[in-house]
Amino acid sequence: MSSSPRFTPPGAESQIGTFTGYVFACADPAATHRELTAAGVVFTEDPAEQPWGRWAQFQDPDGNPFGLTQREDSATSS
Repeated sequence: MSSSPRFTPPGAESQIGTFTGYVFACADPAATHRELTAAGVVFTEDPAEQPWGRWAQFQDPDGNPFGLTQREDSATSS
C-alpha cells in the first residue's frame, strides 16, 4: 500500500498525468511555491513570468498537474 493518498477514482487511470484544467490563483506564486515545496508538493514548472502573467505548475500524488497563477488584483497592485 502506498504511503501517500491517491486521488484518482477507479476507472479514470487513463487520465492520470493529463492537465486537469484546475488553476489556483494566489497573491504571490513565488511565496506559495516556497510554502508548498516545503510541505512536499512537487512542482513541474517553477514560478516564471509568462505572457499572461506569473505561472507555476505542480502535481498531486497521482501525477495530475494543476496550475498556479497570480490573482489579477495582486498583479495590478504590485
